Amino acid sequence: MQEELSYNNLVNVVKSLIKELTDSDDIYFLIKRNEEWDFYSTEKDSIKQIEKDKQQVFFLNFSHLKPNIVYNYQNNENQTKILEQVLDLNSQFTELSIIRFINQNKQETFFFFYWNKPERNKLFRRFINEANEYRFKDEVLSLTNFLIDVILQARVQYFNPVQFADQILDIVLSFVESSQYILFDEIFRALNPHFQIKKDYISSGDEIQQVQMNSVRIEMKCRNPIALILEEFYLNRQDHQYIYTEIFNLKSKYQRHLRLCHEKIAYYKYFLRSTDTILFDFDKNGRLVFLNHYIWETLKQKYNIQFSLDKRTPHYKELFTDERILKYIDLDEFMMKKKNEYIQNEDFEIFLKVVDQVYKGFVIIFHLQEGSRMTDYIKNLKNEESLEDEIKQSIQRSYNKHQTFKFISQLQKSNPNVKNSYISLFIPEEQSLDNQEQYYQSNNSLQSCKTRKPRLSIQMLGKTIKAFHYQASKLRIKSIESALEIEEDDDLDTLYEDKTIDKFEFNIFSYKDNMKAKLVYHIIKKNEWIDNYDINEDVLMKFIKEVERKYNKRKNPFHNFDHGITVMHSCNFLCSLPKAHEYISEIVYFATVISGLCHDISHTGRTNQFEINSKSKLATRYLDKSPLENHHAAVTLRLLNQDNYNILSGLNVEDLSIFRQTLVENILFTDIKQHFGLIKDFEQRVKESKDNQDRMFGQMDGDVKLFTGMIVHTSDFSGAAKVFELSKAWTEKVNMEFKAQFDEEGTRKITQTPFMKDLDKQEIMAKNEMGFFKVIVRPLWASLNEFYDKQLQNVIDNVENTIINWEKIYHTQNKQEKQD
Repeated sequence: MQEELSYNNLVNVVKSLIKELTDSDDIYFLIKRNEEWDFYSTEKDSIKQIEKDKQQVFFLNFSHLKPNIVYNYQNNENQTKILEQVLDLNSQFTELSIIRFINQNKQETFFFFYWNKPERNKLFRRFINEANEYRFKDEVLSLTNFLIDVILQARVQYFNPVQFADQILDIVLSFVESSQYILFDEIFRALNPHFQIKKDYISSGDEIQQVQMNSVRIEMKCRNPIALILEEFYLNRQDHQYIYTEIFNLKSKYQRHLRLCHEKIAYYKYFLRSTDTILFDFDKNGRLVFLNHYIWETLKQKYNIQFSLDKRTPHYKELFTDERILKYIDLDEFMMKKKNEYIQNEDFEIFLKVVDQVYKGFVIIFHLQEGSRMTDYIKNLKNEESLEDEIKQSIQRSYNKHQTFKFISQLQKSNPNVKNSYISLFIPEEQSLDNQEQYYQSNNSLQSCKTRKPRLSIQMLGKTIKAFHYQASKLRIKSIESALEIEEDDDLDTLYEDKTIDKFEFNIFSYKDNMKAKLVYHIIKKNEWIDNYDINEDVLMKFIKEVERKYNKRKNPFHNFDHGITVMHSCNFLCSLPKAHEYISEIVYFATVISGLCHDISHTGRTNQFEINSKSKLATRYLDKSPLENHHAAVTLRLLNQDNYNILSGLNVEDLSIFRQTLVENILFTDIKQHFGLIKDFEQRVKESKDNQDRMFGQMDGDVKLFTGMIVHTSDFSGAAKVFELSKAWTEKVNMEFKAQFDEEGTRKITQTPFMKDLDKQEIMAKNEMGFFKVIVRPLWASLNEFYDKQLQNVIDNVENTIINWEKIYHTQNKQEKQD
C-alpha cells in the first residue's frame, strides 16, 4: 500500500509517451481473452467486445499476417477501409501499421498504429515501419506489450510509481538505442544519390574498415550489426576524406549521447527509489524534464509550488514563485558556466549540469528531514535489543496506522468519488483503528500454539503431502439421517468423489438445498476433526442445521447459508495449502474454518453503518463498535456453549482457549472498517520477515492472528473472486440487499447511503463494481497470492477478468443510454 497512481494519470502518460515516440495519432489493439476478441481504442479509452460477424470479416482479411512482423498500409488500400468498418472507426487515416504477436500474457494480439497527417514527422514513425529491416522488432514489441499491460492492469490495480517509471525509462532507453538504426538509414539516404552504396548485416568487428583500395566499410556499434559499404570511395581524395571525417565525428558524438542517456537513466532510477528526496530536473531553457516523486503538501505550502499534471513541461518560473528559490536561479549566468557548480540552502540544493564545458541545465533537490528521521528510527528500533518485542510492535503498528491513513487520504484525493462508493464502507474512522490495538495484544495461549509442535503433526504432515489430492475413504459412513435427513449413505459418498470441493472453483449454487448441510459435514469429516477432537456426530449435525437456520431465517439474498459455506470452503482451501501448514497448528486450522462458516451468522442484511444510524439494539449493545461482527461472534459462542450444539466438548483446556480466541478474532477481522489496517499490517510484517532473518514470519507475537485474519477476511470475498458469471451472480445478490437498505433508509428518514442508489441500473452497478474490485478485492487476493508464492494466480486472473467485464458492461449500457 504505497503512494500510487490514478488510472487517468497513468494511462494518459503512457499514451502520450507512445504517441510521441511513434508520431501516431491513434493506437488500437485487438486482444483475445477467454476465447473472445476485445477491442481497445485510445481515442475512447474503452474496451468492447467485437461481434462475431465482424470478427469473421477481420480474420478473412488479416489472418494471413505473420507473427512479429510489422505490416504497413496506405489509406487507399482496402485493408484500412475494412478496419474502419469492423472497428467502427470514425477517423480517416493516411497510413496504418499492424503487428501481430503473442503478448506477455500469452494472448493473441493485433496492434495498430494510425497516422492521419502524412508528412508531419516521418522520422519518428520510421521506428515502427523500419523495425523489420533493422531487426529491432523486440523494441517495438516491448512498447506494445507495455501499453497493453498498462491499459489492462491499470484497470484492475494501482501501479507502484517506481515500477511504472522504471518501465517507462527502460522503454525510452531502448528506443534511444534503436535510433542508431535511424541514424544509419539517414546516412544511407544522404550518400545513396552520390555513391554506389549497399548495406551489410554481418559484423566485422571494426567500426570503419577499408575493404579494398576503392571501397570503405562503415559499421555501427549496434545490438544487431549493420554496416554501409561505399564503392568507388577513395580516402586519399580530399572530398571523400571530408565525408569520412564527418561520418566518424557524427558516430562519435552519437555514442557520447547514448552514454549520457544511460548515465541519466541510472541517475533517475536512483532518485525514483528515494521517498525522502524530490528532484526537479530542468533543461538549459529552464523547462522541467523529470520529477521523481509527487510533491509533498508541506513543501508545496512552504514554497508555494504550483504544479499541475496538465502542464507537461512547465518553466521553472511557473513552478516556483518564492524568491527564496528564484534568487539562486539565473539562466543567463548559468549559460556562461564551463564546469559543474553546486548551490546549497537549508532545505534544497541546486546543481548545474555542464558536459564538455557546455551548460545543459540544472537540478533542484529537496530533502524531507522528518521523513528520513522517522524511517531511520523505525529501522533502528528493530535492532534495539533493550526494548521488548511488544513495545517494538506497538510502535510499528502506530507507524503502520499513520501510513494507512496516508494511503486512504491519497486514495480519496486521486479518486474523489470514493466517498460515495462502496469503498467508503471500508474506510475507517480514526478512532475505530485505535480500537484495533486491543486485537493485536499478544496472548500466551496463542503464542504457545505457535511455538509448540502442532498436536496433530502426523495428520498435518499427511495433509501437506496430499495437498488436496485426497482419496475418498472406501469405508461406509454410518447413517446420520436424524440430523441431516439423509436417506442413503450415497449422498456423502458422492461428496467424497466430488473433486470440485477441493478446488477454488467450488460453486455452492450447483448443490441442492438438502446437500448444503452435508457439504459442511463433509469438510469437517474429511479433515478428520470428528475423530481427532472427539466430536459427537449427532451434536455436529444439530450444530450445522442450527447454523443454517440462523443464517436463512431472514431470507437474505446474500448474507445467508450459501455465503457462509462459500467462505468456509475458501478458508479450508487456503488453510490446506502446504504454505499455510508452516504457520498454523491443527486447532487453529479448525477454528479458522469454523470462523469462515459462522462469520455472518444471523446477519440482518444491513451494513454496520445502518445499524449505527438506526440506533439498533445491536449498535446499542456493542457501543457502535463493529455491531454485526460482535453479534456474529456472540451468536456463535452462545451456540457452542449449549450442550446440544457444543462440538468442542472433546477439546482440552488449552485447545479450547485457542479455538475461542481464534474464532472471535477472525470474525472481528471481517469488519470491513478493519480492511486497510489489516492488509497494511500483514504486508509490512511479511516484508519485515524477508528483510530480517531473525524476525521470520510465524515467530513473532500476532503473526498467526494476522495470517488467519487475512484468510477469513479475504475469503469473505471468495464469491467475488470466482469466474465472472459466478462473481456477477454474487454481486447481484449483495446489491439486492443494498437496494432494500436504501429503500428502508428512505422510509425511516435515515441518511441514505449514496452508492446504494439506482443499483437497478446496470451502468451504476458496473461502475461501483469496477472501483470496488480494483481497490478492495484485488489487493487482498494479490497480497495472499504473494504470500502463497503465486499459488493463487488463477484467482487473480478471475478478479482481473471480472473488472474488465464490468467495464464492458458499463460502456455498453452507457452507450445505449446516450442513444436512447
